[in-house]
Amino acid sequence: MAFAEHGYSASLLGESNSQILPEPVQAGVVSAQSERSRKGDALIDCSVWIMSAGINENFSSEYPVGTKPYIIRAIYEWSIDNQHTPQILVNTDHEGVAVPGQYIQNSRIILNIHPRSVDQLVIVKYEISFASSFSGKSFQLVIPVDSVMAIYGRENGQGVVFNEEPQPMVEQDQANGKHAESEETQDASSTKAPHLKLVK
Repeated sequence: MAFAEHGYSASLLGESNSQILPEPVQAGVVSAQSERSRKGDALIDCSVWIMSAGINENFSSEYPVGTKPYIIRAIYEWSIDNQHTPQILVNTDHEGVAVPGQYIQNSRIILNIHPRSVDQLVIVKYEISFASSFSGKSFQLVIPVDSVMAIYGRENGQGVVFNEEPQPMVEQDQANGKHAESEETQDASSTKAPHLKLVK
């Protein structure tokens, strides 16, 4: 199954697929642990509600909305329902990406967006945003939807990969201004790169 929307295609990922994504996909996994999320299930439920509210409210528009944010949301909810850990692969060269710079490898970063790892997750038409804590420091991440290359469950690698048109490189000084810096290295829950596969 494949999708085509605004210059990209989306293909299902799974164990039955045969083609492996190229090497540049590999990146460090960031498992941002929210300090507040340890306090109970109420906050976890709130994170999911905020995401749903963002989808429903902000997608109402006179302009057509592409399928990509809806696909991202669907795989996210599928992962949570199946007790998997949803992760997104992000192209950090895309303009507007705001992530901790020390975790970027080969212009890629993998982010854990499980409710226990993030707060205030919001998915709107053109971006994903959430709050998290890195080495004890709070940080607000902003991920343009167009920069998301894949979303999948960490445990089984199943999800969707988006084949986007090349994006213009962000000027180095501009990128440095958008990326947060931290003195300590985040203790990630998993440092193994995803084994992503494409369906033709």
